[in-house]
Amino acid sequence: MHSLATESDRGVVIIVATVIEEILRKTMREFLIQESESDRLLRRNFQGLDSLSRASLCLGLISRRELKAIDAIRKIRNEFAHQFLSNKFDGTLQSHRHQVFAATQEYLPGRHAGPRDTARHTFDELAMALVFQLWSRAEEVANSETFAELRED
Repeated sequence: MHSLATESDRGVVIIVATVIEEILRKTMREFLIQESESDRLLRRNFQGLDSLSRASLCLGLISRRELKAIDAIRKIRNEFAHQFLSNKFDGTLQSHRHQVFAATQEYLPGRHAGPRDTARHTFDELAMALVFQLWSRAEEVANSETFAELRED
């Protein structure tokens, strides 16, 4: 995510949401048995971040706390997508700032916001922590022996 530093606020939010969606899809693909029906299920029923994250919660692949952070990122992404005049966490999209700080406070409870923290800096911290956690989980599911027999059958 190093190259995200040069992206606009809108760009980074859209990229992070897309990365999270792909990680959830990878995790679910690894969790389900290797069957054409699994791919069909993923393509037909879990198209977006909302359905993928809720299904992941129901399957025990993410926690409720992670779902709340994903939901906050999804809502911010949707607002940015529909506000073509603004591409920054600024006064025109004040709700973004509130959502970012609230989601970060809940997902990273030990983190204390400083007086100079910007919404972008806070969003970047939330995104990095969440993406790292979700990616680690995807790898854990992929390497799990729990369902290995079913995958190979």
